[in-house]
Amino acid sequence: MPEDGSRRQFPAAAGAVSVKPTDVRQSRPGEGEESSEGALMPISVRRVKAGDRAWVRDFGTERWGSDLVAYSYACYVPSELDGLVAELDGEPSGLLTFVREDSTLHIVSLDARVRSVGVGTALLDAAARLATDEGRRFLRVTTTNDDLDSLRFYQRRGFRLVDLMCGGADAARLLKPQIPRVGEHGIPRRDEVVLEREVWPAEVA
Repeated sequence: MPEDGSRRQFPAAAGAVSVKPTDVRQSRPGEGEESSEGALMPISVRRVKAGDRAWVRDFGTERWGSDLVAYSYACYVPSELDGLVAELDGEPSGLLTFVREDSTLHIVSLDARVRSVGVGTALLDAAARLATDEGRRFLRVTTTNDDLDSLRFYQRRGFRLVDLMCGGADAARLLKPQIPRVGEHGIPRRDEVVLEREVWPAEVA
């Protein structure tokens, strides 16, 4: 059970974390193709603040159909979670939300409005640093069997497959009926796949 659940809010850390993107790939999880323009854009990543809550809610509704993320084991409201915001030119362009589970930082959602500039990678890197700073050992994320792009995205960034929940997506659909029955690439969306990346002590410099 998450330490913080889906409704507890955390104070924002002071200041922003500057990130120099070195991997110009698709910013939405999994769609990791290099930018055709070849230009690097400065990305700033910071903690979600109280004033961001309305934007997070609207962003979730725009990207996922509602401000609700459902898995077979839990439902979360991203606008009520701790998280990280990626900014381009001072404008929010990507979001990662998470809950804490013992030694693990569990990513609930990760998405970006602007593609091909490394926003997703910047958010993951910032989440890894946060987990390390808090003394947590793993980053964990759950995706679905049809989402080959996300599976590629995470594995290319150090995640490994650690669990398969057969029928997990079908169970999540009972909690959130908007979840499609057929997902990416025409593949039936039925199962959940859990990936994990060790960030401590392996990533401590």
